[in-house]
Amino acid sequence: MSRTSTNTTSYFGSFGSSIIPQSQIVDHIRSAILGGNLSEVERLCSKISQNDVSSYRDVYGNTILHTAILLGRPEIAQYLINFGCPLTTSNARGETGYDLLAKSNIGSLVKYVHDSEKKKVETSQMETRSKTAKIQTLETEVRSLESANLRLSKDNQDLTIELGKRKRDIEELETQKSNLIKASRKK
Repeated sequence: MSRTSTNTTSYFGSFGSSIIPQSQIVDHIRSAILGGNLSEVERLCSKISQNDVSSYRDVYGNTILHTAILLGRPEIAQYLINFGCPLTTSNARGETGYDLLAKSNIGSLVKYVHDSEKKKVETSQMETRSKTAKIQTLETEVRSLESANLRLSKDNQDLTIELGKRKRDIEELETQKSNLIKASRKK
């Protein structure tokens, strides 16, 4: 096959070595899904980006994840979910991967997605608790710094007042010294 696009990938299939466009690799992935060939899906997905796999649509607007779910291929659907294909993408009927799962009889995949989503929620909750604890620690540190700043401001005011007193004392001593010098010169 000749090079038909600048966006090509080397593909080694059962027909030998050739260079084909990535869009055709996605078509081969769809064929592997139809045949229930998980290892071929994995091999082909490794040849292209997650975005190319996720953005593919058939004439009904189905992604390859939709196709795997509709054909009852739980292992392939699970692989595609792990690969990064979103369950939230809608087909032409407005059905997401979640919607198709709800309608399917693929209990193992529904459980996998449920457990996966539950784990994501738990991880998010743990991260939120951790961030909340960090925020509380930082707020405590800020209050402590504000308190220290107030003490320093008060100390600064006290020192300024004390400095003013010392300057007045020095001026008074200078005046006394000057008066003593004047008095000693008169004698």
